[in-house]
Amino acid sequence: MSFLHRLRKLFHRAAAETELEREIAFHLEMETRALERTGLPADAARREAMRQFGGVHRAKEECRDAWSIRLIDTLRQDLSYGWRGLRHNPGFAIIVILTLALGIGANTAIFSVVNGVLLRPLPYAEPERLVSLTQSASKTGQSSIGFSVPDFMDFRARNRGFSAMSEYHSMSFILLGGAEPEQVQTGVVSDNFFDLLGVKPILGRTFRPGEDKPGAEPVLMLSYHYWQTKLGGDRSVIGRVFQMNNKPHTVVGVLPPLPAFPNENQIFMPASACPFRGSPDVLTHRTARLLSNVFARVKDGVTSVQAEEDARRIGLELCSQYPESYPTNDGYSVGLSSVARAFTGNARAGLLLLLAMSGFVLLIACANVANLTLSRLLRRNREFAVRLALGATRGRIVRQLLTESIMLASLGGAAGLLLANLGVRGLLIYAHRFLPRADEVGLDGSVLLFAVIVTLFTALLFGSRVRFPADGDVVGALKDGSRGTALAHSRFRALLVIGQIAVSVPLLVGAGLAAHHLYNLQTVDPGINTSQVVAANIALNWTQMDTFDKRFAFWNHVVEEVRALPDVDSVAVSGAEPLNGLTNYTSNFRIEHQGSSAEGASPHAIILASTEDYFKTVGEPLVRGRYFNHGDAHTSPAVAIINQALANHYWRGEDPIGRRITFDNGQSWVVVVGIVANTHQRLDADTLDELNIPLSKTDGLIGATVLARTHAPPDTFAKVLRQVIHHVDPNQPITSVETLAQVRQGLLAPPRLTTTLLVLFALVALLITAAGIAGVLAFSVSQRTQEIGIWMALGATRGSVLWVVARQALILVGIGLLVGTIGALFVCRYMQSMLYGVPAIDMITFTVVIAILLLVSTLAALAPARRAASISPVLALRMT
Repeated sequence: MSFLHRLRKLFHRAAAETELEREIAFHLEMETRALERTGLPADAARREAMRQFGGVHRAKEECRDAWSIRLIDTLRQDLSYGWRGLRHNPGFAIIVILTLALGIGANTAIFSVVNGVLLRPLPYAEPERLVSLTQSASKTGQSSIGFSVPDFMDFRARNRGFSAMSEYHSMSFILLGGAEPEQVQTGVVSDNFFDLLGVKPILGRTFRPGEDKPGAEPVLMLSYHYWQTKLGGDRSVIGRVFQMNNKPHTVVGVLPPLPAFPNENQIFMPASACPFRGSPDVLTHRTARLLSNVFARVKDGVTSVQAEEDARRIGLELCSQYPESYPTNDGYSVGLSSVARAFTGNARAGLLLLLAMSGFVLLIACANVANLTLSRLLRRNREFAVRLALGATRGRIVRQLLTESIMLASLGGAAGLLLANLGVRGLLIYAHRFLPRADEVGLDGSVLLFAVIVTLFTALLFGSRVRFPADGDVVGALKDGSRGTALAHSRFRALLVIGQIAVSVPLLVGAGLAAHHLYNLQTVDPGINTSQVVAANIALNWTQMDTFDKRFAFWNHVVEEVRALPDVDSVAVSGAEPLNGLTNYTSNFRIEHQGSSAEGASPHAIILASTEDYFKTVGEPLVRGRYFNHGDAHTSPAVAIINQALANHYWRGEDPIGRRITFDNGQSWVVVVGIVANTHQRLDADTLDELNIPLSKTDGLIGATVLARTHAPPDTFAKVLRQVIHHVDPNQPITSVETLAQVRQGLLAPPRLTTTLLVLFALVALLITAAGIAGVLAFSVSQRTQEIGIWMALGATRGSVLWVVARQALILVGIGLLVGTIGALFVCRYMQSMLYGVPAIDMITFTVVIAILLLVSTLAALAPARRAASISPVLALRMT
């Protein structure tokens, strides 16, 4: 019989059965007539024909076996039977599907983000061989001090472990030639940068050898996003000329879509075209560490450990050769990290934490569904006993149960995918600006495969737990409901509740630690008054503002124009926007009449530059001395204002006012004229040593922030501030305008998102765990109804019965808390580096978590315990 004919029989079962009935009837009729012709009476001929045929039902089974596909037919029967069972128990099915949807949806949503950010390979050739080199000075708190051009040249010439190296830094420039002047973020790289990455352009070409050398014609490559959004995907853009830095730059290529790393650059230029990179000081001075990154490709056959050892060897050689530029006392060292790990940065730890916590939610959901399933299985014990008595095999029943479990898990998985899709959309709307590769996050094939695996795992985890009566004990199972099986299930369900509690503890502790961390960030005093302050970030056109006088005049003009506005209380210019973690630079200095330690780190501080009203504008109090004033001009003696942390660090028990420091080994001196209160450059970091200098004592700053304190509505004043700046220079782009309150809220967004998700996971876990505890106790009460009735008939009080049932819950909770606390300690250890102001073992969090679980467990046990206490002894004894 052909396969297609069998499929037709399978899916047109009614017609096939009718046809089979007719065929058998025809054969019986023909045999009966043949026997009648031999002289037998009609009734006798019919009986003989039936005897010779061998039984109609047996013949039907043989025919069905002949034209059925047994596996598919059995599966169809199992699905049909399982569907009927779920329709008759809609409450059970809905609860299971919703519970699984929460667990699978949470896991799928978080995995989709983890997959897009952490697991998906970077779109580079052999990304595992790409590394980023860093120079650091650990004793001065500088994790990266950048590279100078001489540094880079020496590393490229002396290394033996890399096949290629490329410099990189990013700057803002004004691009002319479009509809209007535009500030563009520009990646400045070596000519081999894209060849090192293994990136091919979608239009045109990459940089050619020699195009990063002095005198080369300036060329540009466009990012895919900039090409699409600003130039409309114009394919004729190759060869188009733009003006930048007073030079014509020719577009030679368009890049494919690439992750925004290390910065979100709109265009790229060779190193020779950057006016800063090409200045004599940068080209020759080893301490002019302009290059933020050096990328390298590890040679074939060289391990990352060997490559790092080679880089450190070069660092030691440079320390020995140029000791004044590489102070070993400051903890100078060379490090190496994979580009993939450097790309994800701080997001890795948080995402892995969320994935682990969502996995805990799934385990708790599976445990709860297993409890529900066991209750249903117990009610079906008689059904299984009947089926065994009628000849069904144990394997056949287990297959049926697994089919039902897979059906439930599939429905839960489908609902979970819907929740995950909504969850991912919500996550990306909220986290798009601080999550790397957010554009690549979605429910792709990998995520769908993960969802299928999780669904099948949950089905196997909760759907295959069935205990049959022992061989020969089917009659007993039919007679008494298989009490032994019920007791075995009861013990297993108790273990599931213990597991739920044990998993809930680290989940709640993680949520508690994150909430404590967020509370600390929200309540930390930044040292400044962020209300009513509007900040405009500006990067000047370097080619137009090419002297100190021009730059300083621009900032002064803006300050005067803004100060003249009626709603302005004060205005200032600062080299760095407060709270954003960025500073002008960190510098070593020497204090007059203080010798340096042979082993200790050099005195160092974060250098900040500002105009005279900066401290008044941001509300940073003066502790002693004075602020900057008009007398601190460009030609006046150099002065500085330090913060309290720096004063306490280097002038313990002394008054630093009037003391002198030098940044150039005594060639020039700076007098300390004031001490201000401590501020936080980052909310999640302690106060650093800060040294403020007047804007007049800098090079005029090519990029700075205009800060204005206003008594007008800040959102309205932001528009006015833009208009004033454009009135000073109509062609000056403004990077951003925001209030310092918005800056602070933006800094809180990542920890707030993590905390929100962890708290949601914790609440779901609490709800499911409470349901599990209540279910186990209710099951126990139903199984011990007769026993409780006997107790009460013998004189037990309702209070004693209530305590017995509640004690059962407390024992389970106590064991779960003990096991879970051990797991929570590992969570604390993992999260320690992610937390601010939270101790390694936060006893407050542990105490609150234990109290919450005890309270929830008690409330969950209350209803079953009251039911047990209300059992009528007479009715219970009648059941014996």
